[in-house]
Amino acid sequence: MSKDVVFELIKSMSQAEKRYFKRYATLHSENRTNKYVRLFELLGKQKKYDRVALEGILRPTHFAQDKRHLYTKILESLAAFGRGGSINDQIGTMVSYHTILRQKGIQPFAAKELTRAKNLASASEKYHDLIKISQLETSMYRDETDLESLEDHLRERAGILSTAAKAMELDIQFELEYLNMVKWNKEIEVVRTVQESNALKQIIGKSIFDLEESVLSSKSRIYRRYILGLFYFFQNNLTRSGQEFEKQLDIFAEFPHNIETNPMMYLRSLGNKCLMNAKRRRKGSFEEGMLAIQLFDPPTAHGKTYKLYLMYMLKLMSLVEEKNYSGAVAHIEARENSNVEAPNIHSTWYIEWMYVCFNSASAYIGIEDYKQALRFINEFLNKADPRLKQDTYCIARVINLLLHFELDNRDLLEYQLESTQRYLKSRKRLFKFEKAVLQFIRDSLNLPPEDPNTHLFQWLKRELIKIQQTPLEKNVFAYFNFMPWLERKVD
Repeated sequence: MSKDVVFELIKSMSQAEKRYFKRYATLHSENRTNKYVRLFELLGKQKKYDRVALEGILRPTHFAQDKRHLYTKILESLAAFGRGGSINDQIGTMVSYHTILRQKGIQPFAAKELTRAKNLASASEKYHDLIKISQLETSMYRDETDLESLEDHLRERAGILSTAAKAMELDIQFELEYLNMVKWNKEIEVVRTVQESNALKQIIGKSIFDLEESVLSSKSRIYRRYILGLFYFFQNNLTRSGQEFEKQLDIFAEFPHNIETNPMMYLRSLGNKCLMNAKRRRKGSFEEGMLAIQLFDPPTAHGKTYKLYLMYMLKLMSLVEEKNYSGAVAHIEARENSNVEAPNIHSTWYIEWMYVCFNSASAYIGIEDYKQALRFINEFLNKADPRLKQDTYCIARVINLLLHFELDNRDLLEYQLESTQRYLKSRKRLFKFEKAVLQFIRDSLNLPPEDPNTHLFQWLKRELIKIQQTPLEKNVFAYFNFMPWLERKVD
């Protein structure tokens, strides 16, 4: 059964929005038992859109017309339901009142409404609105024929235009650099080469990052902190990255209109702070951050669904970082048993999904259930786009080898070993860590199956300890902490 925009719209509505629609629909209709309200109720009861079933109840000759009418009325009611709450709505209302009062010749009160709108636009850094309001002021002063007042206003307007233009230009520049950093976030998880490090340093080395915060809008300041937070995360400097994300949230708190303007960035910022605290094992700060996410109510259905998945991912990561593997497995299985899953998560929220796959594998490795761990690594390898975050895809192939090693799939390992080495070499991702693991598996395959491989595990541990002391090479452990598994084998 196909999707339908009206059906999807109704399913996305809250109970309060549905109640308001019914009141709105009856209030704005002469016929209290109109057909589109009946259609609304029938669609609300369906679990999946079924046009044939609906046409069996309603007259099919008017079905399409009634559905179009319902679609229009739902949008009208939703617009009315949320009207007046946002800053944009408030500014629009004040400008509308100004226009009405001016048309009625009540100039002093018309001017007051415009001043209120200008003050709100200025405080919330709505530069486009500020420019439009300034134009309306010019028109109003021209009508009054007070040349001195008009001259003073035009000088003020010139200053507003200059300030607004500079602020908007910087906003765009920071947003462009943010996009550049996000592109890197799609390619790598952490820096592992000098070339990658230098490319990232070129981004934050640009002159806009040297500007004093006092000359930047709060939007530019938020983007700057986000960019710096990602930069230090790529360098695996979790302390500095966490500090930048905390400063970003401080700006959101000081200028809350940005939460309304960009709620998804705010939610991701809350998530980034939690992620840093999870990785740094700061349990108290992590729980505070999770509470902040829980209390935040995204304005869209997409945002609400993302929030739930984000919280699931962060909780799983926190449990794995604490080495509470049984708790992590219980967390995974509770979600799987609930049958709650958003479609196409791997493409919609790729990075969050990647963390879920890796941490799920870590949890099952922690309880030595290698078959289940392999299930999550295979899910990642089968669904992931190798062009996105090539480093994590390459590491997943290495983990895949270790899991087949644990499951004693020797015949498959011989083929997978050579295939993985060729792939890593072709992608120029064959670093010291990868070479050490491949060598360990190759040497293990040359031993009899009954050999415990103790000396090889000890050799691999020594090699990985060396790698942990090597700049850039040590960043591999940001993807997946191999040491707990290896220590269990050696001990």
